[in-house]
Amino acid sequence: METQKTKTKLSFEQVPEAVAHLVDEVANLKELVRLQVHAEPEKRRPISIQQASKIIGKATQTIYGLVSAKKIPYYKQGKQLYFYEDELLAYIESGKNGGGSNSKQ
Repeated sequence: METQKTKTKLSFEQVPEAVAHLVDEVANLKELVRLQVHAEPEKRRPISIQQASKIIGKATQTIYGLVSAKKIPYYKQGKQLYFYEDELLAYIESGKNGGGSNSKQ
């Protein structure tokens, strides 16, 4: 696939306007980069046992059993259980078996 470059010839009178436009564009790009760098990281939000059940593909009763056996990461506030998706995914990955690159031989 060949790309074509468009060459625009500017007259001497057009140069100041083109430079001003480029200065504005660079200022806009700097602001976008600044906002991106200083953006607050997305906060982790706890999920319910029903949502955890869907993520790891197990029944809620099975999850209660895993919590009781302390085999799955969880948090408890009063009688309510909470989970974090990233921790559940790490839990799943920690149990990897089979012929992958991390398999034991």
